[in-house]
Amino acid sequence: MMFKVKTPNLFCHIRSSIIQGTFTIVALFSSSLSFAVINGGAANENRFNAVGALKIGDNRSVGCTATLIAPNWIVTADHCIHATDGGEEEGGNPLPPEGYEFRLGNDFKKPVSKIKIKRWVAGPEVDGQTLDIAFGELSSPAPVSDLHLSVVPAWSLKWDSTDMQSSYIHVGYGVNEAFSSRPSPLSDKRQQAMLTVTANEGNALLKLFGNSQNLGAYIEQFHPQSLEAEDLDSIIAHADLGSGYYVSAWDGRGRKNLSDIQMPSGGWQDTCFGDSGGPLLREINGQLVVVGVVSKGMDRICSPMGTKFTIFSPPVQFLMKQLGI
Repeated sequence: MMFKVKTPNLFCHIRSSIIQGTFTIVALFSSSLSFAVINGGAANENRFNAVGALKIGDNRSVGCTATLIAPNWIVTADHCIHATDGGEEEGGNPLPPEGYEFRLGNDFKKPVSKIKIKRWVAGPEVDGQTLDIAFGELSSPAPVSDLHLSVVPAWSLKWDSTDMQSSYIHVGYGVNEAFSSRPSPLSDKRQQAMLTVTANEGNALLKLFGNSQNLGAYIEQFHPQSLEAEDLDSIIAHADLGSGYYVSAWDGRGRKNLSDIQMPSGGWQDTCFGDSGGPLLREINGQLVVVGVVSKGMDRICSPMGTKFTIFSPPVQFLMKQLGI
């Protein structure tokens, strides 16, 4: 039986691949499927071993990405935990927690450990919307010592001006090739990409490009497929930020003139289908920590316009304390 992800709010876009380039991180509420890393590189180092993949139902490919933040807890995106059995054309029956499986290892199809989910805890509500973050309690603790891995703790940043231009690492199992009208197959392999945080309030795209004319010209030049999926006004509207979200885009320097915006020589890096729920990582005091999780892209298809991340805001931290994480 095939299972499908039910997206509870807003737009259905899950990025599961890393695309070469930098990211802009902006605060915004959204609901998506999973994303992957476009043009990303292999993430085989031991320090990434706490990042795993979610198997959803009987699907043979990765559903979302998740991170072990305690021996028996993972963090992912809320939109990843609303799958149905697909038994009805509209909706279907909710997939129970045990229908999800957390897989550790570089290769989704050859995991070194497989653990069922015992229960899901959705993120807190802010301004009437559930933040796109969720915590999963594992049916048994992950074999941390056997696998020689360290959990990656969740960390809350103040997101000041220095954070806005800092580089971060995203890790995911999603699509790793850019595409036109259809996504390329999921890689099912753990990938990484470097991203740059550029905004945390207001409208992320207008902050980056200055005005809608510059943004429209940029899209026409670098990714016209986005305008085939939706109009420019809709793309701009999606970029307005809400509480608890940040966006990361490949051009993190806030350039406002189209003539100054150049595609990186190696291509662009970003998240895509399958990367949803994957971590935004930063090294603090010599240790990798999770500062956010992938929510959705800046438009409905994988493009070089950035990705929204849900951060560990105070309401999320309060929920974690209640759960004993």
